[in-house]
Amino acid sequence: MKITTKQWNEIERLAKKEYTKNNDPFHDYEHARSVSRLATFIAKKEGADVIVCKLAGLLHDLAPKKRGKLHAMESGRRAKKFLKRLKFDDEFINTVCSAIIYHDGSRSHLAKTLEGKIIYEADKLECYGPIGIIREYGDVFWRTKDHYQAFENLLQYLQKYNRHFFTKTGKRHKKELRKFSLKFVQLVKKYRKL
Repeated sequence: MKITTKQWNEIERLAKKEYTKNNDPFHDYEHARSVSRLATFIAKKEGADVIVCKLAGLLHDLAPKKRGKLHAMESGRRAKKFLKRLKFDDEFINTVCSAIIYHDGSRSHLAKTLEGKIIYEADKLECYGPIGIIREYGDVFWRTKDHYQAFENLLQYLQKYNRHFFTKTGKRHKKELRKFSLKFVQLVKKYRKL
């Protein structure tokens, strides 16, 4: 399916409006744009549907994150409603929403399409490397307002966080970013001993 520039501008405008309702600064419109770019990059390398990945990446976090809730399912439901309003055909909508509903870690193994696996990977790549360091520290600090707790949490997170990826492209980039994260932990430990 092709999306015209006019349609894409309308999608971005409406998505930006929807993301302003989400009070989580780590799952905002800029995060969604980043995931969309990463998903597009991986899709091109892996031979997946680029339009589906670009759009699903942009819409994957429409629902606010709530601990213990099926955030990805709700995001898929909202994306479906959103895309119906824009008059896309049902088959395309279902393909995009299928990629969205499996983007969380607890359900990624259920993704049947390459596009669904790519949305999961693009979202999780944001949890590695420099962006992952900033996001993880910021998320804990935002919730606790405790710098030391956020920093300790960050170090533990960086050492343990190692999600399974599906595509060659995703695995390669995860490996590079994870290496950066582990080097960061190593440097912190080294300078704490001084």
